[in-house]
Amino acid sequence: ARNMGKALEDFRKWIVETLPTIGLTDVEVYSEYIEGIMSEDSSDAEEKVDGIIGFVESATENDLTSFKESIKKWIERFSAEKEEEKNSKLKKKMEEDEMRLKKSKEESEKHQEELKDVQLSKEERKKRNELLARYAYEENLDENGDLVFGDDKETQKDPATGIEMNTNALRVKMKEQADREKSKVAHEKKVAKDKEQRAKELEKKEKEKKRTQKKEKQRL
Repeated sequence: ARNMGKALEDFRKWIVETLPTIGLTDVEVYSEYIEGIMSEDSSDAEEKVDGIIGFVESATENDLTSFKESIKKWIERFSAEKEEEKNSKLKKKMEEDEMRLKKSKEESEKHQEELKDVQLSKEERKKRNELLARYAYEENLDENGDLVFGDDKETQKDPATGIEMNTNALRVKMKEQADREKSKVAHEKKVAKDKEQRAKELEKKEKEKKRTQKKEKQRL
C-alpha cells in the first residue's frame, strides 16, 4: 500500500490489536487486505466501508458495529491527511514559482540598468569629440552620433603650445581607438539586449505556469 504517513502508521498498530477481538486471528492477511481497500483512491468513503465490512462479515460472526464506526473514522483521517499533504505540496510549488518569478523580474531590471550603463552619455561624447577635434578631425557626425573623419593637413599647430605637430599618425591612432570603442559599445549593447530578452522569456513562461497551476487548483 502507498505511504499515508502518520495515519497509516497508527492504523497498522490499531488493526493488529483489533482483528483478534472480532474473531480474525490471521492478522497479516486480513490487515493487508483492509489496508489495500482503505488506500484505494478510486473509491469513495462509503464504498470503502462497505467493501471492508462485507469482507470481514464473510469471515466472522462477531458483532461489527463498533468496528464499522472505527473504520469510518480511520478513512476520514486518511482522507484529511492526504488532502492536507496535497495542499501543502501545491502551496510549496506556488511559493517556488513566486520566487522564480521575482528573481526573473529582478534580473530583467538589472539587465535594463546594464543596458543604460553601456550607453555613451552626452558628456562623454562631448569630451571625446573635443579630444578628436584637437587633432584636426572634421566634427561631422554620422547617423549613430559618431565622428566622421576628414582629410585635413598632416600638420597643424598645437593649440596649447603653438608648435606644429604631425597629426597624421595621431589621426590614425585616434580613429583606431574610436573604432575599438564603438565596437565595444555595440557588443555590450547586444549582450545586454540578449540578457534582457532571455529574462523576459523566462518571466513569460513563469507567469504562464502560474496561471496553469491556479486553474488546476480551482478544478480541485
